[in-house]
Amino acid sequence: MFNLVKSIQTQTTHTNPSMILSRLLSKYVHNIKSPKDFEKYVLKSKVPTIVDFYAKWCAPCKGLMPKLVKHVEKADGKLTMAKIDIDDQGVEQTIVNHRVRSVPSVFAYHNGKIVDQFVGLPANKFIADFVDKLKKLN
Repeated sequence: MFNLVKSIQTQTTHTNPSMILSRLLSKYVHNIKSPKDFEKYVLKSKVPTIVDFYAKWCAPCKGLMPKLVKHVEKADGKLTMAKIDIDDQGVEQTIVNHRVRSVPSVFAYHNGKIVDQFVGLPANKFIADFVDKLKKLN
């Protein structure tokens, strides 16, 4: 038992809290690793999807991701989220197709099309309004 607790403590003290949160709340949050993932979780999604291009080393990304995850989880199925780490192999073409030049870059998809987007870490009110607008599309 002690080893298990010690292992969990080590993992949580050496891991970014936003990454832990996004791993725990994965019912509506998907990690995109390939064009097939993007097609399945974004283009063919039955509900609006927030696509977050991020990097593990990006400070604003670390601030934005838990906020987006929280809103998506509160939407309880009315929205999903797709996370794309720009440093992962296999997502290069998706990054080029979206003309991502800085992170975080966030795109909102509905019925396979981009309906909104923003770059950077906006104010909480902006994020809430962005998500509310997407929920109304459903």
